[in-house]
Amino acid sequence: MERFAPLLLDVWREVGRHVEIQETATRLAPLLARRLPLDLLLVRRLEPGAGRVETLAGGAVRRAPEVLGLRQEGSAAALQELSAWHRKGRAVHRDAAALARELPGLLPEGLAGDVLAAPLAGDGPPGAFVALVGRPPRRF
Repeated sequence: MERFAPLLLDVWREVGRHVEIQETATRLAPLLARRLPLDLLLVRRLEPGAGRVETLAGGAVRRAPEVLGLRQEGSAAALQELSAWHRKGRAVHRDAAALARELPGLLPEGLAGDVLAAPLAGDGPPGAFVALVGRPPRRF
């Protein structure tokens, strides 16, 4: 954990400097990519009442952030699975294709690579989560 202390301090410093989540995500992606095989950082929100998952913010290192602002409709069953995962508060680490099968809607369609995803708790929007997508073929 000690070897990541400087990175964690840099992350919290950036988070504290910006009010807008998109600006924070844009600045965090390259910062995290210095130490992790990060290609894309996504902040998404589950909207069960609207029947969808929305990308709130993102930061890209190598790929164009075409997934920003993306809204995906989801089946009631898929949204319930995402909700249950979010309530558990546990991070997942899987290949994007495996996560697409296990938790449909967690990621925008068509993403490839290694993924770390975790629910966000606190004062943020209910059902929000973060996903870090790694550069293939490297893994987190």
